[in-house]
Formats: sequence, C-alpha cells, structure tokens
Amino acid sequence: MSTTKRGITMAELTDSAPVVTYARDGDENFVDAIVSAFATTPLDVDLSGRDPLYEWIDLDALDALFESARDDVALSTIIWDHPVVITVDDIEVYEADGTAE
Repeated sequence: MSTTKRGITMAELTDSAPVVTYARDGDENFVDAIVSAFATTPLDVDLSGRDPLYEWIDLDALDALFESARDDVALSTIIWDHPVVITVDDIEVYEADGTAE
C-alpha cells in the first residue's frame, strides 16, 4: 500500500468510486491516456496551468513497469493533487482529498 506525503494511505483516498475511469487504448501511450483521463473528468482541473506530468511521475519508469508487468498490476499515485490508479487498461482519477488544492 502506498502512502502519500501527508501519511494518508492511497486506500483511504480511493475509498470512494473514481470520478472517471478512462479506458486506455492498447496503442495509446500512458502520457496521452493520463492527460485524456483528466480532460474527461468533471473535476475543475486546468491542465494548461499545471506542472508538467513528468514532474509528478517518472514516465519512463511507468512505461517500463507496464511493458514487463502482468495484466493485474496497478500503480497508485498522486497526479495534479488527485489520487490516480493506473493499470495497463485503465486510468482511474479520484476526487482530491481537499488538503493539497
């Protein structure tokens, strides 16, 4: 189980249903899938005003993880202040916990 900077576990942050579950096309790279997931959320996330994605997650490591992983691997992290769960097929974005925004 991963832990955020504030000591709150990802399980606590993702206790509710995701705001959006974005189905990643098998040919779509993870950068495009993550950005598309955020672009399709009803959340007020201004992508143009955010830090670049690479400042939130190591994109090369993400690609390497899923290239070598089985289908049941899930990565949970915080991107643009929102809990995110990434699998080879889906990107789930959750409501921010309210303390980071």
